[in-house]
Amino acid sequence: MKIWVDIIGYVCAFGYAVVIPTFMLYLFHRQRVGLRSSRMIKEAAAACDGDLKVCLHEVQGSTTERISRQDEAFMRRLVATAVSYISILYRGRVVRLQLADGFAIVTPIDAERGQSQGLDGLDVLVSSVLESEESKHEINTLTGITIAEMLRERCALQEVIEGDRILRGAQQLLCKYRIGNNLWMEVVQKLVAVALVSMVTSADGLQNCFGLNSGMAAACAMVQAYARPQVNLLQSFCFVCLALATLSFHYGWVWSSRAAFALPFLVTAVQGLRPDSPETLALRLWQELDTKMPALQKGEAVEVSAETFSFV
Repeated sequence: MKIWVDIIGYVCAFGYAVVIPTFMLYLFHRQRVGLRSSRMIKEAAAACDGDLKVCLHEVQGSTTERISRQDEAFMRRLVATAVSYISILYRGRVVRLQLADGFAIVTPIDAERGQSQGLDGLDVLVSSVLESEESKHEINTLTGITIAEMLRERCALQEVIEGDRILRGAQQLLCKYRIGNNLWMEVVQKLVAVALVSMVTSADGLQNCFGLNSGMAAACAMVQAYARPQVNLLQSFCFVCLALATLSFHYGWVWSSRAAFALPFLVTAVQGLRPDSPETLALRLWQELDTKMPALQKGEAVEVSAETFSFV
């Protein structure tokens, strides 16, 4: 029986430490090549007479001419970029979106409702510490740029999966992350899982496990790899709880070890009170506007409501 347990253990360790990371690295390479074009496009946004005008340009050369010719791929990217700014600057409001002369024009058509237009998760703490309105505006702008990159990459992914079965099969996995380059986090998690199991019974198991869990908690908090901020916070908090559980098991702290396994469920319940975020709002608006692309390409104005959900 012991032999079979060892065999199963070594097979699982080999799969998690070698096989799965190898395939993930191959997928990482495929998506970098397939989505390379989305990173060659940058956006520019400017306020004009109360409206927001968004345009796209390439890193090497302008795309204005192609956009004005109703190139569907670039028009979809233009709308996706506009949606990213709507989710940040016009949360809780109704806006009108129109494409004209290579620009996406966003016009608010209702009075501001006073809904908080800040950020969620860890960015709230950063914003409150900075206090300066200019700093908060910079954080909002940078978040909008990040969301715009995420949406443009998803536009490119929808285009390339038609001819790439590997990326088509991994679509849900790639969409879990904010950008495809964050797929390396999946590789790291598999290696960390194997390392934690192998370190438990080692002579320095306490130090190694505690250090590894603490490092992963810090990495998840800083990198913010996932598309949903709630997942980033929960992932980081789970590693903090694992670090607490490591200390509890070593020193025999019964209640803290129980709390370490219960706290993630409590955090999930609290997050359920505010399930929305700028990222999820942007994804929802993009899915809605994607069905109205024919009207937008004809120059028609489309109204959308940037409402967010909250139970508090």
